Amino acid sequence: MAIRCVIFDVGDTLLLSKKAEGETVKKGIEWRKIIDFGYKVTKNQYVRVALNIQKKYRTMSYSRRNGLRIPKMILKKLGIPARNDLATEMNIAFIKYKKAHTNPPAGIKNVLEKLRNKNITLAILSNTLTRRSINRLKKLGLLHFFSHIILSFEVGVGKPNPIIFDLLIRKMTIGALPL
Repeated sequence: MAIRCVIFDVGDTLLLSKKAEGETVKKGIEWRKIIDFGYKVTKNQYVRVALNIQKKYRTMSYSRRNGLRIPKMILKKLGIPARNDLATEMNIAFIKYKKAHTNPPAGIKNVLEKLRNKNITLAILSNTLTRRSINRLKKLGLLHFFSHIILSFEVGVGKPNPIIFDLLIRKMTIGALPL
């Protein structure tokens, strides 16, 4: 049986977001905001605390779901009052740096071109909570390869729930294929 479709996730497949998160922490992007607010914390202290939180929660990403929770946890662990203004500045700095440094893996454009040239339908199915990553793919010139996109926050159900896969199959109108 020939391959008719390839479904991609966004996070750490089309865009290396975890790598960008790690770089953001190790470079101390948020730490600089803490210093700007007049608190005395070393970069090493910040990095150690932030990496522990990243490991525990498997993310440093800020979203509507967790709001300022992660920067406030960092501040608390550092013995700094969890001020909304400082947490907001940390959030803005983190997102801005991560956005600018979240890039696709080397060679992905060639892979997508080869698949498209073989008339294989390409789709995106992602549990992302915003359209930010889709906009990034567009800016990088990769979005045009995909004929179908389903984002969990737009349909109200996420992976691994089979409903989201069924939605994609119905959207693609290719019908369910036997395994």
